[in-house]
Amino acid sequence: MRRLLPALLACCLLPLHAAADDREAAQRQLENGRREISDLQKQLTDLRQEKSDVLKRLKGTEQEMSELLRQINSLEQQLRESEKDIERLDGEKKKLQSQRDEQRKLIATQARAAYQGGQQEYIKLLLNQEQPEQLTRLVTYHDYMARARSAQMASYQATLEQLRLVEAELTDRHALLAGQRFELQSRKDSLNQKVAQQKQLAAKLNQEMGSGEQRLRRLQQEQAETNEALQQIESRLARQREQERQAEKDDSPQLAQRSSERPAERPVEKPADKAPERAVDKPAERASVVAADTDSSPLDNRTPFAKTRGRLPWPVNGEVMARYGSEREGSVRWDGMVMAAPGGTRVRAIHSGRVVFANWMKSLGMLMIIDHGSGYLSLYGFNQTLLKNVNDQVSAGEVIATVGSSGGQSTPALYFSIRQNGQPVDPQTWCRNQG
Repeated sequence: MRRLLPALLACCLLPLHAAADDREAAQRQLENGRREISDLQKQLTDLRQEKSDVLKRLKGTEQEMSELLRQINSLEQQLRESEKDIERLDGEKKKLQSQRDEQRKLIATQARAAYQGGQQEYIKLLLNQEQPEQLTRLVTYHDYMARARSAQMASYQATLEQLRLVEAELTDRHALLAGQRFELQSRKDSLNQKVAQQKQLAAKLNQEMGSGEQRLRRLQQEQAETNEALQQIESRLARQREQERQAEKDDSPQLAQRSSERPAERPVEKPADKAPERAVDKPAERASVVAADTDSSPLDNRTPFAKTRGRLPWPVNGEVMARYGSEREGSVRWDGMVMAAPGGTRVRAIHSGRVVFANWMKSLGMLMIIDHGSGYLSLYGFNQTLLKNVNDQVSAGEVIATVGSSGGQSTPALYFSIRQNGQPVDPQTWCRNQG
């Protein structure tokens, strides 16, 4: 019997080890999926070599513009912080100067009082025998005044030292601010040069596109290449979602087993006058649920994207230049919307999600794609600069980019699209009715 016990224990522990191995394997699959998303941009970049030298230069110029704008935004933030620090230090300096002046006056008053009372020297006071009963009181008074003058001088010296430190820090801050302003202006000068280059390259690209049938063929080719890149992203995300579902499925038997091992809980008794009702037997309740998908109640990050139809905010406020399904050129149709807005206008995420692409893409320029889960993506193109990176989590309404004219556009605008399970859908059916 003793020999059989270890064997029985080993048999009992084998399923636990196997379950742990399965969970570790599932976790590794999820991590691999996330790394695949990070590597996707490089693969899309290497998908094809651009044949057009103008397009290559336009891509490089617009990427440099985006990076310069990110640096400018960062420098401007640093400038604002430096100016706040200088304002705070100026306040401290004025307060210390006022404190120093008050202490100076007090010390002068004490010095005059000591001088005026100095006609009776301290040694004479000690030898004075005319009023011995006042000797102790006068000695105590002189000692107190001496200590007060000493403490006041020490406080005055401390104030002077604090003032010196604040003035030194102010000098350093002003020097830092001057350097930041110089760096900011340098970046802006570089950006102005890049903007001029981008306009020239966009004009050349427009000439290279040609007209008539040639232009139509180029647009059809660009649209096909863009769709191919987007399908790669979507298929990669679909595989990752399947891996996550499989991981949850593998964990469910262990969760069920742990639940069955818990002590049975006593069911909660319901009041006798409220019998349970089936939702399918209440048409009015079903109608209210459907209406909730299109009402104007506020959304939060926990609301599933599928339940936001007709309630999502627009990424920018602007005039619609092209609507979903409208003619772009010949048989080429817009699969999203183009909204005019001043360059530099902040672009906001329409819902929470994870950034799965943030780079330049042919015909869409500086593009950001956010995965909202359950097969829903939102796309933001033609941007001036991208403010988020791949794998960043974003919240609804968070600033993710700024409006621009990248991708060879002649005027600042935002390309905005929503895709569901690999197919574009009309953004106007998802966003609030405005404009």
